[in-house]
Parts: sequence; C-alpha cells; structure tokens
Amino acid sequence: MKDLAPPLVMAVAAALVLACGGCGDSGAGSADVATELYQTGLRGLYDALSDVPLDAPPWEWEADVAEPLELFESALEHDPDHCGALLASAVTRVLWVATDPELRSILNELFPEDGRASRGALFWYADGPDPAGLVNCLAPRRGDFHSSELQEYLEGEVLPVLDVADARLNRFEELGCSVELVIVVPAIWPEQPQIVRVEIDVTDAFFVHSALDALQAAVHVVSAYNVDVDDGQTRQSLVQEDVDFVVLRTGDHMPATYAELAELAGHVLEAAHALDAEADPQHDDIVTESEGLLALEEIFGPGALGQIEELGEALSGALTCGLTLNPSDLVADDPGAPNIDIVVNLVELFCDPLEDLREYFPMHTWLTPDSMEIARPISMPDATFDGITAGMSDAAWEDVASWLEGNSFR
Repeated sequence: MKDLAPPLVMAVAAALVLACGGCGDSGAGSADVATELYQTGLRGLYDALSDVPLDAPPWEWEADVAEPLELFESALEHDPDHCGALLASAVTRVLWVATDPELRSILNELFPEDGRASRGALFWYADGPDPAGLVNCLAPRRGDFHSSELQEYLEGEVLPVLDVADARLNRFEELGCSVELVIVVPAIWPEQPQIVRVEIDVTDAFFVHSALDALQAAVHVVSAYNVDVDDGQTRQSLVQEDVDFVVLRTGDHMPATYAELAELAGHVLEAAHALDAEADPQHDDIVTESEGLLALEEIFGPGALGQIEELGEALSGALTCGLTLNPSDLVADDPGAPNIDIVVNLVELFCDPLEDLREYFPMHTWLTPDSMEIARPISMPDATFDGITAGMSDAAWEDVASWLEGNSFR
C-alpha cells in the first residue's frame, strides 16, 4: 500500500458525488430521511477527498472523513438496510482509520528515515511481501523500534472498525444491493470521461470485500508476534536475552488471519462467479469483464475471469491442503535450484502457531554481537517446525540453504 489508491480507494473514494438510488424498506419516511443523510454524506466525502494526493499513502492525506461517516451511520439508524449507506459506511470506515493522524504519527516514529517504503510491508496484499522486513528490524538501530505501539493501536482502533465495515458489506451482499452513483474519475484515466454514472452491485462488493479481507489478514499478521527492539540492542541480545522477542502475543491473531484468508478465497470465487453470471449491460459497472470503468480483460488480458477464479481456488486449496513451494518451480531459469517440495501446512501455521520462533532457529554461533553464523551442515531443533513443514529434514534444508547462499536474492 505504497499508494492505497488503486483499485479500492481510486475507484470508490476518489470522489463519490451524488447518489441516484439504493434504499431499504424500513418505511417511506425513514427511507427518505436515510437517503437525504446519505446524499449529504457523499457530498461531504467528496469535499474531504477532493484535494488529497492520490500518489501518497492515505495516512499522509490531510482528510477528515469523520463527519461523512457520522452521516452514513445516522442514515443506517433510520434505515438499517439502506444499500447506499451500507456501502458508503464500509468504505468510509476503512478511510477513517487509514487517514487517522495517530496512525501517521506512529508510522513516522517507527520509520523516520525510509517510512513509505517500510510501511508498504504492512500491506503485502497490494505490494507483495517484504522478506527483508524482519531482518531490518533485527539490525542495530538508533532509537527504539517499539512495534507494540502500532500493534496496540491496530488491536484497539483499527480491527474493530474493519469488523464493522466487514459486517456492512455482508449485509449489502445479503440484500442483493445495487447502487447508482455519479463519480468523478481521476485524471490518471484520461481515456475515460471525467464524470460518469456507474452502478455498484454485489459483484463489485465482492471485489471490495476481498480487499478488505486481505487488509484484515495483514493487520492480524502484523499484530501476532512481538518484534520490539530497544535502542542499541544487538541481535545476540535479542535472540538470547530478550524474553519477548519473536514470541507470540496475546490474542488469536494467527487463527484470525487464517479465517480472513478463507473469507478472501470465498469472496474472490464469489466475485468471479457473480461476474460470469451477470446479464445486464456492463458499460456502467465498476468492475466488468470486458467493458465499463474497470475492465478486467483490458487490465489482465484475455481470460482474466478464469485467472481470478483460479486464484480463489488456489488460495482455498492451499488453506485446506497446504501450500507447496518448490525452488525449481519458483526460479525456473536456475538449473541449480533444488527440486524439493516444501509443503507448508497453513492450518498448523495459523491455527496452532509457534509460541517462540527462536526455539526453531538452526544451530548457530555468534561471531560478533550482531553477526550470526549458521552451523554446517545445518542442524534444526525441529526440521518440520512442529508439523508446519512436515516433510522436511535437516538435509533438505541444507540443500535449500546452500542454493540460497549462491544467489543474490538471499
């Protein structure tokens, strides 16, 4: 999430201007009041986001969306099934936490030098995972790196808000909602008209919901293990003396990650199936297969719908049967890559997580307080990581480690 904008914020939060429909059935009077509050909230959201720098992460925006969110919530008090307010509440809640000045303050304190690049690791679902993140945390630092401050903020402020957004989207989907909007399209899409009328339906909601699931999973992962580092603390002292370092924190964050990934797989499959079943004109839909505002076939090429379905099935299968990683498949152009299937049992990884990661470090010695040397041949306390990689042995890890040492990406 170096720039959270595409596709979730860019498509929905760049500028919602005028609602054209989408009410529940709680009575004409209540529905009318809800619609008025909803439309006022949309105009307020447009005003709050009209000048934000979309190339910057949301926590650097100077945007206050609290008042529009309050209006959407008031609309739902009058009509709990108001489709427009359900969707707007969900999206605005994500924006509310993403633009919180407290989040900006915490991230600036944790990452004062290369903040934006490091912060992107929190949103691996958009930018890809950053394996160097933990290594960087292990490096000697000037000043404290107290990630627990961020973790406590995520637990206390972010997760409850995202849970409500999740419930709002669930209800939108249960009702089979469809909302018409007029939106202002950012200039980065010059081939599109600047103001377009669009329909946001359940198919679009599934895509938004999958992004929310991924965000919730990422927040739970970030909150799972203690990685606090004190000013000047060496790697050796972290590993040998710090009783909390890389130890599982309280809370069910790892099982919750698994649950969110399972929901993500389900929503991706639902999105693909719903998109395939749509029979209405697609020119005014947000997410389409071959037409409209965000045409998947134009972005991903022919067969985009099949690729999305395969992604959902692959994730669902990995969660159930394990994730298979084979270096010779991952780096097909490297003839020296070992042909070893590393099957990661994701049920074990997330639902029965390792309490203290240091108990599984290979045998090692310390050359200096900040330089660890792995003993060779590799000897693991438990090569299976308590069943997470059940088929692995010391010899197999030796082959993988030797290959990694000969490559620049290690």
